[in-house]
Amino acid sequence: ATLAGGVALGASADLLMKPGWPVLIGTLAGVVSTVGYKYVTPFLQYKLDVVDTCGIHNLHGMPAVIGAVVSMLAVEDGDQARKQLLAMLSTLGFCLVGGLLVGFLVNLVPGMDVEDMFKDDIYWLGANGSWRRARPLVKKQLSLSENLTGAKLDQAILSIFDEMEPEHGYVT
Repeated sequence: ATLAGGVALGASADLLMKPGWPVLIGTLAGVVSTVGYKYVTPFLQYKLDVVDTCGIHNLHGMPAVIGAVVSMLAVEDGDQARKQLLAMLSTLGFCLVGGLLVGFLVNLVPGMDVEDMFKDDIYWLGANGSWRRARPLVKKQLSLSENLTGAKLDQAILSIFDEMEPEHGYVT
């Protein structure tokens, strides 16, 4: 929520305003961001099945809309306010189309187990700055079937890691 204030003020940073306005805008953006994390994210995830793994909607999306609205209200020229509105709407359009496209493409990736999608320790192996995809390595070495998921897959991965040498990028 601390960063949300800076996001909200980005669109109006070049406008002259008294110090109280940025404090008010930043506070409003922080509150909206916090409420988003508390209430909007669970609603999106459990009711609409939309997962925001990085909190982009709460940290950047909602505060940016606040900033765009503030920038529309703060300018005195009506033509400039219309341009700000069009810029905000086109940005939202790009975000929606891009998000839907990426979501569609990710769903086309074969072998992606939904229950394992957010477990980084299963998908990545790294040490000393060297990162590699762990899951394909394990599947290749064990010739695992696609049916092996969850705890059984975790055990298979750990058994492979236990046999690996430190120079392969795994440190116990």
